[in-house]
Amino acid sequence: MRSEDLRLAGEFARRLRVRCDRASFSVTMFGSRARGDADDESDLDLFVEVRGGDAAAIKEAAGQSAGDLTLEHGLLVSGFVVIVLSWTRGAGTPFSRQWPQRPYRLSCE
Repeated sequence: MRSEDLRLAGEFARRLRVRCDRASFSVTMFGSRARGDADDESDLDLFVEVRGGDAAAIKEAAGQSAGDLTLEHGLLVSGFVVIVLSWTRGAGTPFSRQWPQRPYRLSCE
């Protein structure tokens, strides 16, 4: 994993913390950038797990933060926002079946 990718993911989490209650979500980086095998065309995949609070506000803030960071850095930042109850019920969905074995969880402290 490149330090620039980790810094950008950390900035995404920081922007979410500013707008939303940090106890209500967690951010995990996954995909090729987390594994360290990204190429120049790879996006930065971020999984936002919503555990409570205002899920709609978190989803909106995640989308805004991802869009802003994409424009500021010229790298596509993809935020996947999942509400815990939906994630549990969706255990058989294509995304959940492909959940990475080596994600990198970011501190939301």
